[in-house]
Amino acid sequence: MDVAFTCAVSQLLDGPGNSLSVNGTRTLETSMKRRVRNGALGLAALAAVFYFGFIALLVYRSHH
Repeated sequence: MDVAFTCAVSQLLDGPGNSLSVNGTRTLETSMKRRVRNGALGLAALAAVFYFGFIALLVYRSHH
């Protein structure tokens, strides 16, 4: 079968939300992984801010 035909048929069967990128990876899966990774990094940064802020507050309160 022709490559363009098989890609078109897979597009029709899978729907537009499961489209393939140029290199063949699923763009939906990669964007979901990126969103999860960015969310995890954001939460880790927020936790670090609270952690070090609490330590700084304790140090400040113990000296005053």
